[in-house]
Amino acid sequence: MTTPRRLTPVLLAGAAFLLTLVAACSIPARPLWWPHPKHAAHGVPTVRDPWHQGMRQLGIHVYWAANRSDSDAVIQAKARRIIDYAISLNANSVALTFPFFTYGLASETVYAKPKVTPSPRHIAIFLAVAAKAHIRVTLRPVLNENALVARNPQAWRGSIEPQNRAAWFRSYNKLLLPYAAAAQAGHAATFVLGTELVSLEGAPQWQGLVRSLRSVYSGQLTYDQNHDEFGSYTANPPVPGHNVDAYPQFSLPDSASVARLTSSWDAGQGPRPLTRACRPPGTRRRVTPSRPSRSAEGSTGGRLTSTQIPPTPARSSPTG
Repeated sequence: MTTPRRLTPVLLAGAAFLLTLVAACSIPARPLWWPHPKHAAHGVPTVRDPWHQGMRQLGIHVYWAANRSDSDAVIQAKARRIIDYAISLNANSVALTFPFFTYGLASETVYAKPKVTPSPRHIAIFLAVAAKAHIRVTLRPVLNENALVARNPQAWRGSIEPQNRAAWFRSYNKLLLPYAAAAQAGHAATFVLGTELVSLEGAPQWQGLVRSLRSVYSGQLTYDQNHDEFGSYTANPPVPGHNVDAYPQFSLPDSASVARLTSSWDAGQGPRPLTRACRPPGTRRRVTPSRPSRSAEGSTGGRLTSTQIPPTPARSSPTG
């Protein structure tokens, strides 16, 4: 006969086993946000009216700070989640920005930082998901400013002065080529070969870079000029097709009409076509003609994130 004293350890051990079993069975096999397999069985969301030549691009801007510990499956799931979000806004395009780095204002070297810069293979995963959704993608490498402002708080990517420009462009070409090749393989519609590099805009090395990228990429090559150059007509982009990175100070609600957005844009930048505004309506950013506000590229904690820019049809470029 089992005494109460002997029975107590048995009961406790049994309870512990049951608790462990229940806990183990309740642990999710995937993150809570991960798409459920039944979605794939019934198809995934796709763009209702895919972009074509002459059609306006309506989309969102995504800034990708990579987490190299993410598996391919996790990256695919994150890409699916963001693209689904874009489609839910009736978007037909996504601009995917990712950072690269340098050592200082006079440095001749640019490089991908493994813990932050997504690899070309990971870019390819995003593009594969985008292709299935029939959403247009622009790839946009952007020079991170952390090393610049650490030495000079007023420095930014548009004020770099490499000691040897030819060496800088060789380094930049080496960095970009694998991403341009991924853009070609993944059918990215546009590849931005430079973003706000004001101090280098007149360099003769741009044409060599264009020829090099053209050897692996046949899509649209563009350059993103800064908003102050756009407003003052002083830009000197290295390719005919170019966009504008704008930080408009719109005191407007998110529900503002196209007419109100257009009127506010014209008041700040002049009545010229808008290709890309980098902040949503109602967001205030302080800007000066000499140095723009820093782009939406702050720390993202290793996450693939999107800025919530509603796809409002504010006179976008038909081809940019």
